[in-house]
Order: sequence, then C-alpha cells, then structure tokens
Amino acid sequence: MDDFFFEKEAECCFDRDGDNPSDLERLHVEEDMAEIPRADWLLKTGLKQQKISVLASIPTILAANNSKENLTLLLDDIKIIWKRNETENDMDMLVEILNCLMHLAGGTCDGKLIAYPLPTLHDEYDELISSYHRQKQAATFLLSDDQVTKQLLPMVLDFVNDIQQKDVAEVASRCIAALVPRLSGSVKKTQIIRIGIEKGDVSQAAGSRLICCWVLGVLTASTLLSEADIESLFFQKMMGLCQDTDTDVRTCMCMQLDALARAVSTTKACADLLPELLELLQDEEEQVKSMAFRTLVSLYDFYPKKERESQILPVLLDVIAHTPSYLIGPLATSFGRLVFKLFTLNDFGAESSSVLLTAFNRLGRHAENEVRLACAYNFPAVVLSFGANQYSAQLDELLQALTQDKAESVRITAVAGLHEIAHLLGQQRALRYIKAMSLTTLRDESAVVQGYMIARLPDVMPYFCTSVDDDQRMAYLETVLKHILQHHTVLAAGKWRDQLRVVSALEKLHPFLSPIQLFERIFPLLFEMMNAVRGSVYGVSDDVGLVGRATGPARSRAHPCDPSPREQSPDQPLQHTRAPTKGVRPGQELLAAIALPRRVRLCCWLLQPQVHSTRLCRARTRPPRRPRTERAHQGSVPALGVEELLGSEYARRREAPHAHSHRA
Repeated sequence: MDDFFFEKEAECCFDRDGDNPSDLERLHVEEDMAEIPRADWLLKTGLKQQKISVLASIPTILAANNSKENLTLLLDDIKIIWKRNETENDMDMLVEILNCLMHLAGGTCDGKLIAYPLPTLHDEYDELISSYHRQKQAATFLLSDDQVTKQLLPMVLDFVNDIQQKDVAEVASRCIAALVPRLSGSVKKTQIIRIGIEKGDVSQAAGSRLICCWVLGVLTASTLLSEADIESLFFQKMMGLCQDTDTDVRTCMCMQLDALARAVSTTKACADLLPELLELLQDEEEQVKSMAFRTLVSLYDFYPKKERESQILPVLLDVIAHTPSYLIGPLATSFGRLVFKLFTLNDFGAESSSVLLTAFNRLGRHAENEVRLACAYNFPAVVLSFGANQYSAQLDELLQALTQDKAESVRITAVAGLHEIAHLLGQQRALRYIKAMSLTTLRDESAVVQGYMIARLPDVMPYFCTSVDDDQRMAYLETVLKHILQHHTVLAAGKWRDQLRVVSALEKLHPFLSPIQLFERIFPLLFEMMNAVRGSVYGVSDDVGLVGRATGPARSRAHPCDPSPREQSPDQPLQHTRAPTKGVRPGQELLAAIALPRRVRLCCWLLQPQVHSTRLCRARTRPPRRPRTERAHQGSVPALGVEELLGSEYARRREAPHAHSHRA
C-alpha cells in the first residue's frame, strides 16, 4: 500500500514537471550513499521538490562535511540549476537558491543564521544591528571571510545581475546584505556599489531599481562608507529614485532617506534631502505618503531647530490636525515617540500642545482596536511629555476609557502602564486619579486583566498606602485582598502563568500588610496553591523531586559545592537538581520549580513573633507520613502541612517563638 501511494505521488511530481511517469527509477536513491554525493546527484538529476529540499539542507550538510572540495562541488551544482531555471522562470527555485546562499554567508557551524538586517527606520535598525553584532561576537561562521569573498560574492552578483522581477527583489537584496559584513573594504566599494548603481539605471525593470534601493540603502545604513564617498558616488542616484515611476520603488526609497540623511553632511540633508522628503509626503499614492510621514517623524530630532520650526513642525501639525484615514495607524503608533521628541527639544508651544492633545484624545476613541491599542501603549510617553499639570484636564477621562475598553488587549496594555503613569503624576495626583482606577480594574470581567493589575500592585502601592491615615490604607488593602482572593477562584486549572504572576506580586506586597491580614488572607491562599501544585505533580508520579526537594534531605547535588536544602539559608531559593519526571506537563514543572520556592520563602517570613505559633499550628492538617508504597495506592493526595513544608526552619522558630527573627 505504501509503495502504491509513493508511486502515485511520484507520478504527480513528474506530471507537474512535464516528464514521463515511466522514469520513476530516478526517484531511487541508494541508502548507503554519503551526504555530499547524494546532494550532488539530486541537484543534478532530481525533481524540483528534491532539489528544493537539498538546497534548504546544504548549510547543514556542509557543517558536517566542510571542505573546499565539497563547497566547490555544491556551488557548481547551484550554478547549473540557476541557469536552467532562469530560462524557465521558476520563482520557487530562484528564491530557494538565494536563501541557500544567504544562509551560507551568514550561517554558523551550529546551524544558526545570523542575518544582516536590511535598513529600516533609525530606531528599529539600530536595535537590529546591535543584535547582529552581539550574535556575531559569540558565533563561529561556517565559511571563512575569504571563502565568502572569493566564492560566494561573484556567484551572488552574477545571479542578482540577472534578476528583473519585483517578487524576488527583497530576497536578492537580503542575500547581498548577508555578504556585506563578511567582505573587505575595497570589495565593498567596487563590486557591491557597481551592481547597485547599475541596477538603478532608468532602462532597468522596476525589480532591478528596487534592488538598487535596498543595496545602496544597506551600504548607507551600515556606515561602511564615508560621507564624501556617499555624496560623490550615489547620493544623486538615490535622490533620483525618489521620483521613480514605480510606487514600490518610491516607498522603499522613502525608508532609505532616514539613513541617508544621517550619512551625508547636514548641508546636503537640509538643502537637498528634506525638500524631497516633504514632496513625497504629497505623493499621489497613499503608501508612499504613509512611509514619508514615518520617515519625517523619525528624522525630526536629527534636523536643526531652524528647519524644524520653519519646515517640519508646521507640516506635521497640519497632518495631525487633519489626519487622513491612511495616516491614522502610523500616527497612533508613532505618537509617543513624536511628542517625546518635541518635549526633549523644547519645541512645545500653546498651539502645538492643543493640536496634539486633541488628536490623541480623538485617536484614543477611534473605532479600530489597533489604534486604541497604540494609544494605550503610548500613554505613559504622552504623560511624560505633556506633564502632570495637563493630566486632569486632558488625559484622565481618556485613560479611564482605555482601562474600560471593549477590547481586552487594550485594557491589558493600559493596565500594564499604570505604574509608570502613577510615578509621573506623583503621590497626590496618583492617589486622586489612579487609586480608584486600580480598584475598578480589579473588578474587570477578564481574569487576565485582573492578573495584570495584581502584578502592578507592588509598584503602585507606595503611592496609595503612604502618607494616608490608617483607615484609608486598611480599607484599600482589604478591598485589594478581597479581589486577589476572588481572582484566584476564577482562574482556570492549568493557568500556571497567571498563578505565577499573582504569587510574584504577593511576594512584594507583604510590607504593606498587617500580620493578621497575612495570616488570615494570604496564608490560606498560599497553602491552597502549594497543595494544588503538589497534587498535580504527585498525581502523575509519587516520586517527583520538585516537592520532595523542598522538604526532604538532598539525594544528589548538581555540584559538590552546592548546599543541600538543610544547609541553605532561608533567603536562598531551594535547589532542584533532578531531571523532570516523565509525564509531568511543562506548566506544572515550571510552576513547581519557580513558584514553589517563592511561596516557601514567603511562608517562612510569616513565622515571626507577631503571628503566634499556636495559630500557625492550625494549618497543619496532614497526618504523620506513611511509607511511600502505602501512599502510592491512594487516589487522593493528602494536604501539605506547615512543618513538612518548612522543615527545620519551622521547628527552630517554633521552639523559640519570642526570639528575634530575621525576615526570610
């Protein structure tokens, strides 16, 4: 039956390729054939699907059989495939070949790809290039710089020179970008620049001109060339592409203007580049105008004050006051970054502040969820930029609307930034505006929103519980504890990330709570959660080291110098050195490994003279331990007692209940 379906699949493959189904023997590959000969044979005689599979695995094959001969052999096979499929216009094969060469240029010996990024707007590109350099420092590349320069570079340039289609322009540009950091400086200035300029000729197809934008953008953003080289070699070429007849070319060129302005002299950027960018903001195509707006916002803090006041800010304010539909998304996304630049450069005026605040309130009540989500994300930056004095009049109602938004994602994002807003407003305004909002959020219909608010409580508590009378503080704390307990009851089984978020918050809340609140509210909750974790783990196997490690003696140590649980101080997290038990779900494993030590530390802290030991003894509900073989046959898991959980620490404190104890 398997042979039958295999032959039918092969027939379909041959039918698509236009070959005779009788040639099924071409699919047969000797099982004992080595990897390199097999790859060579399939690249020369295999079907399209087989060739694509081999091309995708060439970096892995070479990592295990890396030699000059093997590399030369496989590269020769790729050249043959390229020439054959170039005439057939097979896009899938062309893309796969370019991806293969990119992986060879940026691939490491352990199979990872360290991709050199294509240029984007400044802040994003700066993060990408920093990440690339961090990865590069700790990596060993599969091919040496000499192999990349002498063998890959001529091959890639020949292939890219043949490409005219827009569909593969970006892939081809990424392939060249992967080569740039691996080559010598002289090569970069000659061969790469030449292919970039040639592809941008007006006689070339739109796909070629698009490659020109990307390639020259890579060289500009990478700071590999001097200011004089860029201005003399291809500055005018890039300016000419801003007026290209193809929409995609103009859009791509808008993005490159960000790096180009920073790479040339200030005079060139102000006299030649800025007018071109402002003209692109008036383009007939919406996607070009959208990219021009994003680039202008990115470059705002780059230009001198004269150009900002006379040319850039009036245009931006006019666009913000009368925002067209295609710019609503980009404006909402970049709003926080824009107003922060105005704030740091001291460019705020009465008119600009009014226009921007009005626009932000309008965007925060927009019908699309993504726009309101962007406003919720940017809210702390807006408060920072406009100051606390503007909050009550302009922003308080909007923040309340965002924390009660119909979309859960918007409410989560608004809640996630409440602690930053409270810090910016100061204690008096936070107590007036954010305190009631935090209680409202704790009553949210979504348990996820409640969990995010609980996670932020340790950060906002100092603003609500200090410099207030005891009645107000106790009333607020009682309400908070009530909602925390209610939140625990609505959490579904297996929501261990939400449980961990709550426990992490409880670990930081105890300085604000009284001993009675700790004992009567928090203590039962912690033991209920510990019993649930222990029950879920023991329910799979009765020999799990996660819980046993927290209470019993050490059976093994990860290192001879590692302390056993009985040798550790109460402040140290308990060590777990056993391998995960088969059958335990990842959520249970992580919850037990991370959350349990935190709960134990908090419970140890509760054993202080303020909480009488006789009251704690009531929590011990478990009978004396019986042999493991007897417990293994019981269906239910007994409750976990205080003394067994806390071990010698509990016994020591119980023997001297009135002695001075430190906080565990």
